[in-house]
Amino acid sequence: MEGCESLAPGGPAALSTRISSLAIVPIHYALIELVAGLDSTPLRALVTLVAMGMILASSVILSRAFATSVDTWISSVSPAVASVALTSLVALCAAICWYPFEQATLKFAAFVVGQLAIAALLVVRNRRATQSLFTKPALP
Repeated sequence: MEGCESLAPGGPAALSTRISSLAIVPIHYALIELVAGLDSTPLRALVTLVAMGMILASSVILSRAFATSVDTWISSVSPAVASVALTSLVALCAAICWYPFEQATLKFAAFVVGQLAIAALLVVRNRRATQSLFTKPALP
């Protein structure tokens, strides 16, 4: 396995970073929606800056926690099981988002969960590719 270290520096830590960077967008959307729903009056500039700072910090922390839990789950099941489960979840979320009813909260939740499932699905795909880089071909 000489030279493989340069192909995938950081190994599991790099995968975890990718998951959290993919998950940060839907997580911060959900947090912004939560903060916006707390007060319908316009927030003053200082309060807005504090709220945005808290949203940013919370997004980073929650995306890292999501990355850790996804990494643990993917390690405990086969890639095929993870792919089928996540693809099914994405399909369910897409159906909820496209269904013609006026439940905005449910549609928003499905949108966020669907994006998180897509982020996890991309990690399953990347993990499969990374594992194939590190497997040695059988000697004849």
